[in-house]
Amino acid sequence: MKKILEVKNLNVEFSSNKNKVQALKGVSFDLFENEIISLVGESGSGKSVTALSILNLLDINAQITSGEIFLYGEDILKKSEKEFRKIRGKIISIIFQDPFSSLNPTMKIGKQILEAIKKAPSKQKVIELLKDVKIQNPELRYNQYPHQISGGQRQRVMIAIAIASKPKIIIADEITTSLDTTVQNEILNLLLEINKKHKTSIIFISHDLSLVYNFAKKIYVMNLGKIVEKGICKNVIKSPKHPYTKMLIDSIFTIENDKQPKNFKIDDFDLVNSFLHENNFEQAEK
Repeated sequence: MKKILEVKNLNVEFSSNKNKVQALKGVSFDLFENEIISLVGESGSGKSVTALSILNLLDINAQITSGEIFLYGEDILKKSEKEFRKIRGKIISIIFQDPFSSLNPTMKIGKQILEAIKKAPSKQKVIELLKDVKIQNPELRYNQYPHQISGGQRQRVMIAIAIASKPKIIIADEITTSLDTTVQNEILNLLLEINKKHKTSIIFISHDLSLVYNFAKKIYVMNLGKIVEKGICKNVIKSPKHPYTKMLIDSIFTIENDKQPKNFKIDDFDLVNSFLHENNFEQAEK
């Protein structure tokens, strides 16, 4: 597989008055075509800062002090803000945790998706996108406002916006956190379908190892701004090496015969098993 994204020794610093805090400390990882990887860790571990760094969306008090981010072999950290606008939404899209705060409450859903379509936008394309993300009655939803639909539907709208320009990479930042278990599983299945149908690579950010277990190919465990463990997802979860990883696993998994995730169900097991088989999960990490 072709490598499309490479983060190398990324360091990020936050400044507040005279104080400075290093948020990322030498973070490095790769993303290949048609691959799903996951950044996992507690709140404050550096997962979201990593995502925002990739898209040059850090707060004004944050600064990338060193490191490189290569997109198709080109260091995008050297690009201007104008050049970054050609990357965001077109090559790399991000879906944030809270869709209600991400969507414009005064604008109808259809219009918000319409604005995300870069080439030949039309109502029919919006309807097709709504169908792609499994929103029922898309014609009705087109003319509704965000407050008129459920949290799960709002997250699907955000996914529709994210895939509107057929990006090569989607960053999903804690997108299932506020959803109940059933809706979480539906969203994961939807991402798997997008990955399979459009060959879109996905960086899935989560604090929940039970969601990642049957979803991501590779896992990068983050703690205090560092990647403390990495590898094939199932291998890391079955045989963790770092004490922090073990702590995360012990807080979520039960040990019965083999480690299995608590309360994790995917409606379409055939889809998941097919995905795992096609990506050969048992191979050693690249």
